[in-house]
Amino acid sequence: MKNKTCMKSLQKKGITAGLILAFCAVLSACGGQNGQAGAGKQTESQTGKQADAGEIGKKLAEALAFEDEMTLADEDMAGMLYGIDTAVQSSVYISSGATAEEIAVFEFETEEDCKEAVSLAEQRIEDQKEAFASYVPKEVKRLDGAVVKQYGRFLAVCVCDDGRKAEELLAELFQ
Repeated sequence: MKNKTCMKSLQKKGITAGLILAFCAVLSACGGQNGQAGAGKQTESQTGKQADAGEIGKKLAEALAFEDEMTLADEDMAGMLYGIDTAVQSSVYISSGATAEEIAVFEFETEEDCKEAVSLAEQRIEDQKEAFASYVPKEVKRLDGAVVKQYGRFLAVCVCDDGRKAEELLAELFQ
């Protein structure tokens, strides 16, 4: 008699465990689809199309004229230069150091994270002005015309001779 009760109890536990596993599987499948669809819509609504920090940085480097040779910095260097460690993706092109020319494009999880990073980018420009004032004073003019803009979850920085053209390109790339 005791064995029959034990068997029924085990059967109930097995059925319950199976139902719980099936329920979890259904929830997991639904959650993955919603998360992916939501992420795509967020990027589209904030930038007008799918944006990629690497591609935007590359297009800026190719389309703008630079006095110095621009080199793509690795992501660790990019974070160190700007003090930004919350970006999910970055693309930073730096000069040899003889000029202040620079391109930086960062993508963040949220617009709020991006907004906080704008002040770090502005501080980078100010620090560069101080450094170049005694080192290569003519570069301060270039830094005065630096473009620092937020586009939704993206931050773009461009230090070049033609800030107006940089702004036009950015507006085009982020529409």
